[in-house]
Amino acid sequence: MKYEFKVAWCPYCDQGWVEIVKSVISGKLCLVCSECDTVWSKPEDVRLDHPAIDQEIGRVEVPTLEVIQAAGWDKNIMKDDNAQL
Repeated sequence: MKYEFKVAWCPYCDQGWVEIVKSVISGKLCLVCSECDTVWSKPEDVRLDHPAIDQEIGRVEVPTLEVIQAAGWDKNIMKDDNAQL
């Protein structure tokens, strides 16, 4: 499913989905816009439009739902399957 872990429409560029991803290097979860690659450290920062401008995450991968649930971020995942680009 495309955009399986989307949490919001990007408030920064207004052109892509903000998705939960996992840094391959650090193993930490973060959020990245699918279009402009803006990064956020936590879901609350997306709603406040506080991107992590100085954060470099390197290569990312799609995390498992279990990893997202363990971090408590699953409540932020949008459930609307019709909101696809």
